Amino acid sequence: VFTFIGMLTQEIKVGDQTEINITMALDIIGLEEVVMIGYTIRKRGEITGSVSSVNADKIVRTGISDITKSLEGKIPGLVVVDRGGYPGERDFTLLIRGKSTLGNNAPLIVIDGVPSESFSQLSSHDIESISILKDASAAIYGSRAANGVILVTTKRGKEGEASISFNAYYKLSTFSRRPKMMNSYQYTTYWNEVEERYGGEPIWSEEEIQKYKDGTDPINYPNTNYYDLTMKDWSPEQHYALSASGGTEFIKYNISGDFLNQLGLFKSNDLSYDRYQLRSNLDIQVFKELKVGFDLYGRNEIQEQPGIRKYRLYYSLTMNPPTEVGVYPNGLPGFGGESGMNPVIMASNESGLNNTNDKIFYSRFSFNLDMDWVTRGLELKGYSRFNFNINDNKNVKKPWIYYEYNKQTEEYIPRTGCDFNIGEIFDLQETSNSSRDRFYNIQLNYDRSFGDHNFRGFVAYEQMEGDSKIFYAYKKDLLSDQLLELFTGGESGQRNSGSSTQWGRMNYFGSIYYDYMKKYMIDFTLRHDGSENFPKGKRFGTFPAVSVGWAVSNEPFMKGTTRWLSSLKLRASWAKMGNDRIGAFQYLTRYQYGGKIRNNWFGNWYFFGDPATRVNGFINTNTPNPDVTWEHSITKNIGFDANLWDGMLSVNFNYFYEKRRDILIQRTESIPSYTALELPLENLGKVDNSGFDFELNHNNTTGNISYNLGFNLHYNQNKVVYMDEPRDVPEYRKKEGYPIDSYVVYKTDGIFNTLEEIENTEVKFDG
Repeated sequence: VFTFIGMLTQEIKVGDQTEINITMALDIIGLEEVVMIGYTIRKRGEITGSVSSVNADKIVRTGISDITKSLEGKIPGLVVVDRGGYPGERDFTLLIRGKSTLGNNAPLIVIDGVPSESFSQLSSHDIESISILKDASAAIYGSRAANGVILVTTKRGKEGEASISFNAYYKLSTFSRRPKMMNSYQYTTYWNEVEERYGGEPIWSEEEIQKYKDGTDPINYPNTNYYDLTMKDWSPEQHYALSASGGTEFIKYNISGDFLNQLGLFKSNDLSYDRYQLRSNLDIQVFKELKVGFDLYGRNEIQEQPGIRKYRLYYSLTMNPPTEVGVYPNGLPGFGGESGMNPVIMASNESGLNNTNDKIFYSRFSFNLDMDWVTRGLELKGYSRFNFNINDNKNVKKPWIYYEYNKQTEEYIPRTGCDFNIGEIFDLQETSNSSRDRFYNIQLNYDRSFGDHNFRGFVAYEQMEGDSKIFYAYKKDLLSDQLLELFTGGESGQRNSGSSTQWGRMNYFGSIYYDYMKKYMIDFTLRHDGSENFPKGKRFGTFPAVSVGWAVSNEPFMKGTTRWLSSLKLRASWAKMGNDRIGAFQYLTRYQYGGKIRNNWFGNWYFFGDPATRVNGFINTNTPNPDVTWEHSITKNIGFDANLWDGMLSVNFNYFYEKRRDILIQRTESIPSYTALELPLENLGKVDNSGFDFELNHNNTTGNISYNLGFNLHYNQNKVVYMDEPRDVPEYRKKEGYPIDSYVVYKTDGIFNTLEEIENTEVKFDG
């Protein structure tokens, strides 16, 4: 094996040779990189679509435990919006090239060839690479590819001596910014000014305001900052990963273990997340033509939170007045705000708890059968995955104790506080949710070259099926917070329920790739997908795509540019893709059974007999649409890739235009509400989306130092072409012609101090 910095690695069989002469070839950075593009791999120089990728090293170097967060800013066209904050919480919005539909905009996530809900929970040390398919390259995934595809591959063993790796880090996190709240002096001064402006009497005297300012009487004239009382300055995180990799000609392995612990920023330390993972990827060469793989993966996630709802907690942090006591000098908690909603208590298990234990296990079995004995370049491969998931949740809500100071007796009197929307309820709900899914894929590949003509292709069949069930039980009036079990609850108001679901899919698909002398490339894919979300006769959709590439730099007329232009490729693609991410069984009449879930009544019940007894009944919950069908996307993309000065500078540019049609919407506006008609969802909506991606990278090596500088830019603009609106709606209230999720606001100028100012000001509208 011959290797040298900046040159392509070459492997030559020695045999009986005593002298070997070779000529090393320049490694044009990126062109020989192997990229996963969906059911197959390609060298980057052969890719005709818009595909971006990031390798494992870049992800690990960020030091971010959540892989989704680590991708922010690294891939043009990928938008990551993090709305979470609690440890272990995955409240993300992932968008590829922005929003294109009025419905579900989430991209399809595929891990080791299998569609998955998320990849955030994976260990960064287990990731080999991540690829983002943004145009026709995603069409091979058919019915769920319209929003783009994220492909994740995990590490596998390689032949060689055992390599053991241990990684550990300890990290401290804090708020990037805290809200700046009024202190008591500012608050009382402000409200006095408000009263004066409207002709009222001051609420506080100047002497009282001065006491709030100087802090000489913290009990009667407090100055409370609830963020300081509730939140810590720093939150610790620790992460440990151990892996072993290696193998022989016959067996290759990659085994890893991972532990993550995160604490939240609550001073109570009642907010935490623990994650344990174990992965084993094993490849066995059974005989020359047959290789099999056995992958096992297990994960246990434990998330602990206070019982109060988050928005209630943050409401109290920002809305409680600073003139109320948060914590008395003796350490006892004060009133805080309405109903005793003191965030110091609410951010602890004194308000209850919300604990989740998520256990995931899956196994993956694969085989690769070399069929050169039939014809050279033929290969049969397949894989199956079996997944099992159990999610247990214990949710306790309970009132808490705060103290009220009596000025006359100088006593601290205990009072009961609670979330005023719930009341003084001490209840427990336990929920258990289990799911299983099975995935099967069989694929026949052909890869052959005939002189300057190179062919690659495959046909495949895929089937997915799964089921889930959920069970919950509820009791209130628990005996003690020292024994949070259902049997300690009272008889009154107890309830339980459960449900189950099933789903399945079936897909046929294939791909053909051809290139001539690595100069002219064409890639064609076709997929025929079946979804359980549609009625018989409409369950299958066909999704074709074609992309072409021209390696201009390989043309004879470009020889004069070789000193500075290493490679230049032009690309274009067209694809029709689908989206079936809608509610199930919309083509059937659905019914709901009456009863109560926590505080929400479903009113389909009746009373019979004397004394009256409530009997639950069924009620129709929808108007079915027997013609519900696929949401369709027509995507066009043109772009180019260029490498200059032997890869020191690389440029990637794409312009895209997408038409999304048959979006499922409801006629809620054009039909007057007084008709009392409830219409079904129909495939009526239309959205256009266009924009560009741009990426610039500089790579260089100086002595023993290598560095990379990168810049990327993404821009997209979507427009609602059609959605249901009243015919006579004024222009300023229309949503058609404007971006998705745009809203109507008043155009104002400053703050109006009096009613007279408002009446004398022209109010303008702006969409």
